[in-house]
This record gives sequence, structure tokens and C-alpha cells, in this order.
Amino acid sequence: MNENEYATRITECLLGGWKPEEVKAYSEVPRFSNNNHMDLLMIYPKKEEMIAIEFKTNSPKDLFMQVYRNSSTVGIDTVGICPKEVSQENKLTRHKFIKLSKELPDGELCNAVSEIGNMYWTSIFRPGMAMMYWYSYKNKPSDFSNVGKKNCTRESFFQVYRRAIKNLHRELGDRISFTIAYGLFRGYSKSTAKQHYRKALSEIGGED
Repeated sequence: MNENEYATRITECLLGGWKPEEVKAYSEVPRFSNNNHMDLLMIYPKKEEMIAIEFKTNSPKDLFMQVYRNSSTVGIDTVGICPKEVSQENKLTRHKFIKLSKELPDGELCNAVSEIGNMYWTSIFRPGMAMMYWYSYKNKPSDFSNVGKKNCTRESFFQVYRRAIKNLHRELGDRISFTIAYGLFRGYSKSTAKQHYRKALSEIGGED
């Protein structure tokens, strides 16, 4: 089972455990303006929360750093993070890793659904990335077809950022302003954010 098959099976079980109509999942979501994408973003609209998930079928040290550097992120792997390495870092990270065998037996999957459901999820009302993701993906159906893939088409951060501005405009109409959008989403320096804000407003009515 390759990483894409592994991650897809787990994602399907997670959605099934939480009711697909209640939780949405998106693969290869950009974290920042460089080439840094999370494997999976899960949004729970009813609870107004979200969580990121990273998958690895090898390279546990890489997974450790991905999780440790990003808040509200869960790491799922087949190897297990070295306890000594984890103990040298923030103790809270111990609760962010789940080891699942490659065979993915039903018992392990059920435990994973419960464990992730009980972890700390980020509120969508947290200004910054969380709020930006909420507005960018709120009208998009789940799409996790690329989860775990090494080579696939990925959105750039500016595309996700501009879509959030467009959706905010649809909600606020003429009440929107750069000050409001930047206060909610941030993401860039003020001057760069203003360029994307103007570009997003000029594209309203087109494909997004």
C-alpha cells in the first residue's frame, strides 16, 4: 500500500466516522507562500473547528518536524516516532502522533477516529490562517484525491488567499475593506496582501 492509498483509506474512515456531510476534507493545502503543503485539512463546520493531518509511511523524523513546527497538526505513520526524540521536545507533541500499521485493521482505524476527534482542533474564528482557510474552503466540496501523492497539481497559497477574499466579499458586499480582510487573514506583509486584495476583487465574477 503506497502513501496515497494509505492516506486515502484513513481519510475515508475519518469522514465515515464523523459523517461526511458534517466534516469536509481537502488534500495538499498550502501552509505558506512557499512550497509547503499539508497532506490534509479537515474542517468541521458545525463545531467551527479545523485540524491538519500529515501522513508518512517512512521518514518518521520528517513527520516529527512537520507536526512540531505547526499547531493543531496530527501525524499518522506506520513506523512510530522515537520516544526519546519526542521527550526532548515539547511534551504536548506526544499526543499529536498516531501509529497505524500498513494493513490498517478496522480496530486501529476506529481508535484513530476517536483519538483525532478528541485532540485539540483550531477554532475557525482564530484570525490568521484558520480564518483564511475557513473562508477559502467554505463553499468547496471535499476533495482529498491527492492526499499522500508525491506528484500532483497543487494550489498556490495566493490562490487560496484570494479565494478567501472573494468569499468574504460575497458575504460582506460593500462593507468589505482591506483593513477588515487583512485583520482577518493576514498571511502576507501589508503591501503584498494589499496587492492580492485588489487582484481578488478585480477577479470577482470569474472562475475561482
